[in-house]
Amino acid sequence: MKIHTLLFASFAIALSCTNTTKDKVIVTPTSLTSKVVFDDVGIGKAEHILFQANKLVVTKNLPEELILVYDLASSSRTTMGQYGDGPGEIRNPWSLQKSKEPDQVWVASIGQKMLSKFNIASGDRLAEEQIKLKGEATVIMEPLALNDSLLIGSSLDGKSIFTVFNREGEIIERLGDWSEKTEFGEYPAHVVSALYEGRLRTNGNQVLYSCIALDRFMLLDLVKMEMEEFQGPFHIQPEFGTVPDRGVSVFAPSPDTKFGFIDSFLSDDYVYLLYSGLSPKEITQTGKMANDLLVYDLKGNLVHHFLLDVSLKAFSIDENTNTIYGLTSYVNDDAKVVQFEF
Repeated sequence: MKIHTLLFASFAIALSCTNTTKDKVIVTPTSLTSKVVFDDVGIGKAEHILFQANKLVVTKNLPEELILVYDLASSSRTTMGQYGDGPGEIRNPWSLQKSKEPDQVWVASIGQKMLSKFNIASGDRLAEEQIKLKGEATVIMEPLALNDSLLIGSSLDGKSIFTVFNREGEIIERLGDWSEKTEFGEYPAHVVSALYEGRLRTNGNQVLYSCIALDRFMLLDLVKMEMEEFQGPFHIQPEFGTVPDRGVSVFAPSPDTKFGFIDSFLSDDYVYLLYSGLSPKEITQTGKMANDLLVYDLKGNLVHHFLLDVSLKAFSIDENTNTIYGLTSYVNDDAKVVQFEF
């Protein structure tokens, strides 16, 4: 059963939240060897990748090439996205999300506070549909479309873990409370939310929240309205403090703090998490970002640990062929699209 509008009509029951620490399960890492699929990503920082309808969609920060679409059958390469603020135009595309239609994808543009839907089969550079975040929804990060009328995201204001809102920017419901998370000390909710900052993904029935500065992730069940938090195997201890900013204490990470899950993918049955374990300084010095891909079931059990022979900054999954597609972490703008079979 897919989520629908009536699910959020009344919210008569409160969101149930639990923290789950699984017994340590030893999973022997499996080494995977990469194969270069496309080496013409070109200049401009490639940010995210998505497998959809036997195509690979890549977002970049280059006005002339904002969105690349690679057809795996023909090996052709199409450029989409018209730079600007006009109708159908986009600037600085960021995260990617599948649409319910196989030939369409949602692209989030953080700077514009907007979601844009592109038809990757048509080759049209302009978006077919755009949703502009308005009102209270302008503080939403990583917005995801749940259906034709509702969206969900995480809030910069720290008022809730998840925020459900409509296309008019009206807040429908706030889910989860950051103030309950006191493991790393007593801090204001907006500081805790910054510590837990993460990526959001959805499969229609669940929403995955994977933390960037911690090896932790949360799963929100949209049908049962239950949320569970799971601890990863590396147990990152974040190094951070607070600094005053216009009379307010704000989150201040140490340059030595390690990155946790820098990218994620949620299928109907599994959670895939790309783990870094490196500090910003180490990433700058080595050019590497992440070589560990962890796979969990939806109950939080670790089932696979893949060691990748090249470092990635983003990835996507084709479960029908057991293939991982990744963007290599770039040095001097030499990002490539690679694949691993598992």
